Amino acid sequence: EKLLSEFSSDRRRDDGKRRCCKECEGESRRRYYQNNRDKEYNRKKEYCQKNKDKISVNQKEYRKANKDRLRNTQLLYKYSITHEEWLIIRENQNHRCLICKDLIEEISKCHTDHDHSTGFVRGILCCKCNHLLGNANDDIELLKEAIKYLEREVQE
Repeated sequence: EKLLSEFSSDRRRDDGKRRCCKECEGESRRRYYQNNRDKEYNRKKEYCQKNKDKISVNQKEYRKANKDRLRNTQLLYKYSITHEEWLIIRENQNHRCLICKDLIEEISKCHTDHDHSTGFVRGILCCKCNHLLGNANDDIELLKEAIKYLEREVQE
């Protein structure tokens, strides 16, 4: 015997619930989709083509309403840290780039620097400094050579 909470709502039925429980309904949908993959793909593609503007508006509204949730998902996926952990890192840096020490007021201007081989987050940088490291492929020797080059220019 299953609980009523295990059934989806259905206004068309007298008891207000669907015949199948949520679990069985999900399994049925998965089976249908696997057996009709091409048909479902084409149906979805056709819907998206007909409703581009509506979908675009909905996506923009969703992104605007769920900025923190999306940011948290992105940070967890890319760097294995939560948005709260990221904010603590930023706060510990006094909202400044770790390289040039410029104040980075807008979150959208912050770049999360990480070790590409380990995934470890090293800190938060401004756009220019992040690109500096990225263009050098985090190669310490290359950056040392660049420093030598700049110092040579000053001496001449």
